Amino acid sequence: MSTVHLSNCPVCGSSSVETYILGKDFSVSKEEYSVVRCNDCHLAFTQNAPDKDSIGPYYKSEDYVSHSDTKKGLFFKAYHAVRSIMLKRKARLIQKSTGKTTGKILDVGCGTGYFPNTMKEKGWEVLGIEQDDETRKYAIEKFQFQAEAPEALAKLEAGSFDCITLWHVLEHLHELNTSVEQYQKLLKPDGVLIVAVPNYECFEAQLYEKYWAGWDIPIHLWHFSIKSMKTLMNQHGFNVTKIKGMPFDPFYISLISEKYRKGNAVRGLFFGFISMLAGLLKKSKSSSLIYVMKNK
Repeated sequence: MSTVHLSNCPVCGSSSVETYILGKDFSVSKEEYSVVRCNDCHLAFTQNAPDKDSIGPYYKSEDYVSHSDTKKGLFFKAYHAVRSIMLKRKARLIQKSTGKTTGKILDVGCGTGYFPNTMKEKGWEVLGIEQDDETRKYAIEKFQFQAEAPEALAKLEAGSFDCITLWHVLEHLHELNTSVEQYQKLLKPDGVLIVAVPNYECFEAQLYEKYWAGWDIPIHLWHFSIKSMKTLMNQHGFNVTKIKGMPFDPFYISLISEKYRKGNAVRGLFFGFISMLAGLLKKSKSSSLIYVMKNK
């Protein structure tokens, strides 16, 4: 297996990096990894993570729900109920951010297709990008919208999308800078890029430390703070115009974190509630953040 070792920060280029936390793949391999943090822009990254050709087996986890459509069990039923609420919120955010009721949207990492379908039902022309062949096929068959493998991005016409979305996807992409540069080219001049990622400076990350499920190593390659996201986007011609918390994420993350440290669901729900309140009181403590970006 080939791995990726970085001596410099891939966002700002600084060599001032040091180990931030020692973590573990609790879901699949049980291997240990160090998370390294840049002292300048505060990007953190998983050191010696599997490269693009080796990482596939690390996604084979029962905790990885975005590629599943099962509703068995209380956890998955709750996940689907929350997803229905968030789909409506995401659609409103896109309409408000773009100022358009219809347009052309690209959803990178579309999973089982629920979000692109929501936008399609609202009259948008949608294109989904999904790495996993089986998941992509499922989305196409269930919702009848166009979805392609990531290789299709290079063939798309520049300046053709009103909005590009990545819902908990950017942290998985090996070619971080190349990907953001690509999105910038694919957007119309007045287009909007919307990115949702975990926030490692949140309340429950401090509470659970190495057991925090938001680390999700090694499949989460990059770990963002507000400062590092702004630095990354600024370098690629974007201004961050809005930052929003995702209020339901703390419950999901805290429940899995409790599982990792052999705790219990009641405590997970309690800390999820506390974390949600912390995020509402101070955005920088939110479990996950949505960033809205526009061209400079």
